[in-house]
Amino acid sequence: MQLKYKDERFDIVFFSFNGLDYVYPEGRRVVALKEIERVLKKGGYFIYSSHNPLSLLFKFRPGLLLRSLKERKLFSKYKPEKNATFGTVYTYFATPKHQKKLVEANTGMKLIEIFPKSIKEIHPNYVFRKQ
Repeated sequence: MQLKYKDERFDIVFFSFNGLDYVYPEGRRVVALKEIERVLKKGGYFIYSSHNPLSLLFKFRPGLLLRSLKERKLFSKYKPEKNATFGTVYTYFATPKHQKKLVEANTGMKLIEIFPKSIKEIHPNYVFRKQ
């Protein structure tokens, strides 16, 4: 994936509605993060939402559990979900700690804030800043 923008073009990049969670597999997610970093100006912000697996402890989803078992993805970060338009899609579920580690280990961006901070939140928002 390559964005068709010059380096350091934007002050802010939004990846809304958990869109980054459908970049599959995780290696392609890392490529996407690097491209986002490339187009961000120094001091720019990257803001996105993502699925939090800890929230599943508070909201039982039997369909997700059964599909994950069937496809041998119970312990994978990617869970199979049914979509009316696209059929089965693989959705990334990673803890806030893992989100921070993945972005910071692969880019020059640092975590500024996660909101809301509740582990019950299924779609927390992350704010990173390019150093």
